[in-house]
Amino acid sequence: VGTRWSCVEIAFLRAQQNFGIIDQIEQYVSSHFHENMTLKDVAAKFYMNHAYLGQLFRRKKGIHFNEYLHQLRIEEAKRLLRRTDLKIAKVAKKVGYNDPTYFSGKFEKHEGVTPTAFKVAGK
Repeated sequence: VGTRWSCVEIAFLRAQQNFGIIDQIEQYVSSHFHENMTLKDVAAKFYMNHAYLGQLFRRKKGIHFNEYLHQLRIEEAKRLLRRTDLKIAKVAKKVGYNDPTYFSGKFEKHEGVTPTAFKVAGK
């Protein structure tokens, strides 16, 4: 005789499975953050609805997908600014920002200083 599952049990199992996919997505984004990507792109890659993925991601990580992506990019930019002599525009491009001005604005919002000031202070 088969086991009968309650709606609550099925919902719990589905949530566990979906949270597991967030780990896979997090790994993917960590490896590809320097590429041009949006939530819609990632959702399509994992055969998910982008709105649902956004909600799931925020629930599991406590942060919106785009904010997570910016954090990854800014952390890598900080590493490059500290350890290389790359120009700001080149650093922006390497971490996934095609527009150096947009990158500088995001960087300053996250770090409280411009990339140039960060680079100068790090030397």
